[in-house]
Amino acid sequence: MLIDIGVNLSNSQYKNDVEDVLMRAQEAGVEKMVLTGTSIAESEAVISLCEQYKERFPQMLYCTVGIHPHEAGSFNSQSTGVLKEYSNHDSVVAIGETGLDFNRNFSSKQDQEKAFEQQIEIAVENKMPLFLHERDA
Repeated sequence: MLIDIGVNLSNSQYKNDVEDVLMRAQEAGVEKMVLTGTSIAESEAVISLCEQYKERFPQMLYCTVGIHPHEAGSFNSQSTGVLKEYSNHDSVVAIGETGLDFNRNFSSKQDQEKAFEQQIEIAVENKMPLFLHERDA
């Protein structure tokens, strides 16, 4: 069974051909795909994509919800609640993409650590795996 994890299908470059991408993946033997949430907005978008295509591609699309280390500066007091809510959706199989990236430092080390710790707590509470991004951490 081929499973593609870390699919960035919510990226605007796929806006007009999501269905074609999914069909090509199926034709290539990919049976399941995990769409990656990298921010609150992207997490919402991947849940929506899973919902939108669940009848056309049954049991193929799953997703993660989380805040990528590059986006950790956007993590605020409301983020934890939103991610907890999103994590209860049927298509969500992991928390992330989360972690630490001390190479590129798009967000401060402190912001990354705070966001990462909160997402670890959500994963533990929900007994879900983490989808990790780690670089020079």
